[in-house]
Formats: sequence, C-alpha cells, structure tokens
Amino acid sequence: MAFTPITKGDYKNSVKACPVGNVSIAAPGTSTFDGVSVSTGDRLLLKEQTLGQQNGLYRFNGPASPLTRPDDADTSDEVGPGTIVYVEQGTANGAKWWYITTPTPVVLGTTPLTFTQLGAGGASASDIAAAKKWAFTIS
Repeated sequence: MAFTPITKGDYKNSVKACPVGNVSIAAPGTSTFDGVSVSTGDRLLLKEQTLGQQNGLYRFNGPASPLTRPDDADTSDEVGPGTIVYVEQGTANGAKWWYITTPTPVVLGTTPLTFTQLGAGGASASDIAAAKKWAFTIS
C-alpha cells in the first residue's frame, strides 16, 4: 500500500454521511445514505461516483432536488490535495476522516477527485484530531 503524504491540511466542515456507491446528483431519490437519515441542508461526502469528477462535498436539498456544493467546497481553489473532511455517521463510512489525494491542478467538476481514508495505513484519526487542534490554535 502506497502512502500519500498530506502537504497541507485544508479542513472542511464535517459531513453527516457518506453514501456507499453512486448517487444521482440531479435527484438522489432517497434521504437515507449509509444507514443515516439526512435532512435538507445536511452535508454529504460523495466519494464513489461512477463519474469521478462528481465526487466531493454536497448539500442535501431533498430526495427530488439536485444536490449542491456547499460554500466551502464549490470552487476549484477550495478543493485539492490535502482537503480533509470528517464523516460523522454511517454504517460503513461513519466516524472516519477522508482526504483528497488527487494531484494538482484540480478543476472542480472536471477533474476526478479521489478520497482516501485517513488511518488506513497512514495517520490515525487521533493523530489527525491532534493536528486539527494545533491547526486551529497556532496563530
């Protein structure tokens, strides 16, 4: 297993759930992902889209409404290698940290994004939590 170093830590607000498999961006058709019931406005991490350029952070707007990218991850300069997000809940993906390993340049909506789980052969979740604490307390 290859280890991809994180050269910067761009922590995003956590997501409530991370679906397993492909989700329709245009209309998800459900409000339950990875065993988690979500509400309008909740954040999701899509990391297993058939079209990798659709991977990323999204806001849930209802089962029949399109998913939209949240304000902190809706432009190319806001996502890239080292973007880190925590998944709060879920049977398969809950309580895990994920980070983007796609090399630069990243063009959101064009470049396929690859998310890798932290702690899977790399830093542990507690290591990342400690790093996050320092990232927000050092001025």
